[in-house]
Amino acid sequence: MSDLKSLPVDIETERLVIGALLIEPEAVPLTIHQLDPEDFSTEAHRRLWLAIGDLYELGEPVDRATVGNRLR
Repeated sequence: MSDLKSLPVDIETERLVIGALLIEPEAVPLTIHQLDPEDFSTEAHRRLWLAIGDLYELGEPVDRATVGNRLR
């Protein structure tokens, strides 16, 4: 069995996923249970993912402002 942690990192793809959710929050329910924070290679991306997930679970809007406020 291959070790998933040995897969190559693609920072640009991570940015695209997070950016897409900020632009199209309707996609959050489609992706929130497909990825885990550990799937992101940087701490910043993991924190953004968690903030998006927290807002979604609380029924709050997901956008740049609300995610930024959640991170503060």
